Amino acid sequence: MIRAFRDAGRPGAYLRIAEEGEVGAGDEVRLLGRPAHGLTVAEAAHVYHHDPARAARLLEAPELPADWRRWARERVATGD
Repeated sequence: MIRAFRDAGRPGAYLRIAEEGEVGAGDEVRLLGRPAHGLTVAEAAHVYHHDPARAARLLEAPELPADWRRWARERVATGD
């Protein structure tokens, strides 16, 4: 299932939990911030899975997990 979503370019959305609690239909959800780099989850997933030549783009996002940053640095260093 994960591979089908990846191949369809639908990696999903990732959210940070600011405060633990219950959420239900009709509850307010607010965007508290948006990173200046503009890298989307979809773009990061596309680079990682289909376009490693653009790995340097991932390094513009300091919020990216350490393992993805390591992967991107290795691609940039080797020119992959």
